[in-house]
Amino acid sequence: MSAAFEAHLMRDAEVIIGELAWDNLESVEDVSTEYWKLRKLTKKHDELEEKIESLEIQLDDSQEARARALEDVAEATKDKVEARDKVADSIDRLHQEREDIQKDGRSVKRAHSGLKTKLEFLLEESDGEMTPEASATQQELKLKRIQFEKIKDRRNVIDGRITELQKDLHALNEEIEKENKIIRERAEGQFGKIGKINKELTSLSNLLGAIDTERTELCSEVGKFIIQNAKDPQIREAVKSHRGLLSLIEEVRASTFRHRKVIGH
Repeated sequence: MSAAFEAHLMRDAEVIIGELAWDNLESVEDVSTEYWKLRKLTKKHDELEEKIESLEIQLDDSQEARARALEDVAEATKDKVEARDKVADSIDRLHQEREDIQKDGRSVKRAHSGLKTKLEFLLEESDGEMTPEASATQQELKLKRIQFEKIKDRRNVIDGRITELQKDLHALNEEIEKENKIIRERAEGQFGKIGKINKELTSLSNLLGAIDTERTELCSEVGKFIIQNAKDPQIREAVKSHRGLLSLIEEVRASTFRHRKVIGH
């Protein structure tokens, strides 16, 4: 075993025996300062751990609440979203129907224009006399006008239905957005709470780390005192439950001294 490794073991041993035994050294004046500092730090350490545990529970609750809120966004508006999709599909179908009607209207309009030109030609050719062919053409023109008016009426009915459905669609979108906004705000509230808790947890963890560092240093000092005074009856009594560990530490300590002596330290 190398001297460096033994020295490292001794430092660890000082901390370990100090951690295990400091609470039994209240009556030992030489480590009274370390003892009471450790008492104070241990109490603060326990209080911090309790706060951290409480905050971690709050954090879990807030994360679950936020997850539920986000899930609720879809669930709460499910029926309205389905209704909105149906309305949107109806509007699409009506737009397609309107386009078909417009095509029919354009076709009738072209036919009407052709018949009108034909009638003008026939009347010119007969010097304004209404021949049977001109009369039949005029009758066809009337039928085309009637047909076109019917097409316009159908288109107007569809336009009115589209307008009504667009109003329904707008109302559904507003209701969905309103519900989503409420749920999102609830989720964002939880998110803010989560951020606050995490910030507090970080702060408490840093404090806990500083306390642990100070406790380790104090335990090391107490452990060093115990090892150096291991033969003192008061010390032996205080650490009797850790006698086996102390004997092992004494062996390592003796070995370290031998190594130092060999290398001339």
